Amino acid sequence: MSSLSSRFGPNRAVRHRVGLLALASLSEMATIGVVGLNTGPAAAVTNPHITTAVAPAITTQPMNQSAIVGDSATFTAAASGTPNPTVQWLVSTDGGHMFNAIPDATTDTLIIAGTTFAQGHNQYQALFTNIQGTALTFPATLTVTTAPKGHGYWLVASDGGIFSFGDAGFYGS
Repeated sequence: MSSLSSRFGPNRAVRHRVGLLALASLSEMATIGVVGLNTGPAAAVTNPHITTAVAPAITTQPMNQSAIVGDSATFTAAASGTPNPTVQWLVSTDGGHMFNAIPDATTDTLIIAGTTFAQGHNQYQALFTNIQGTALTFPATLTVTTAPKGHGYWLVASDGGIFSFGDAGFYGS
């Protein structure tokens, strides 16, 4: 039995599954997602080109964002996995009960250009997928406020609230 690998060539591996003996090339095994080889004496074949598929794992969660109406908001997420996972951004307009795919939002960075007041409190999350599975980020919330008008000193709080003081003009950023 130890001569099987030499008998069938260096690019062949012997697989034994439920009493059946089958031959498959190492490239075929990698293509169909085989994650391990029989390393017993019947098939002592190694190939450094076979990689183990690994399910996506979130490495960067999106953060809550605040924007003034008309400005852009940017969400970023990342995941590891083998093969590299693809991403699809999702949006919820109902407080996180239902999320729907955003057309053409398939990169690690989602830019919401020209935000509207109606988009305030939308939640966004990224779905990463590869042949081993999926991983979903936590939702991040977009807060959209209107630009203050008039005179005074303006303070924008971390929660997006805007407060005015005094009588200086607002120059915004």
